[in-house]
Amino acid sequence: MTIALSSEGGGVIGTPGDEDYYLLNASGESWLEIDIFAYRADSALDSELVLLDGRGQIVARNDDFNGIDSYLRLRLPGAGAYYIVVGDLSGDEGGTEYHYQL
Repeated sequence: MTIALSSEGGGVIGTPGDEDYYLLNASGESWLEIDIFAYRADSALDSELVLLDGRGQIVARNDDFNGIDSYLRLRLPGAGAYYIVVGDLSGDEGGTEYHYQL
């Protein structure tokens, strides 16, 4: 799914090992803030949040910030494609109760 700056998304980690990918196309150097709202919304998800660059290299990662909800705030180094990846930290959990807002 493609997501724009200043927008929201959401999903469900439906099965063990499931990950949701969001494509973000940055037009230049800019600040990015990503907040996962799951545990604070009575979700069973212990989120892990990863930001990848267009080559699949890790730019940043977080698993606990607001309780066990993930959060990232960083300056994107430049224009290009970035991927926001949301999953369960353990990787062995999933189901309808593993919902989140991004």
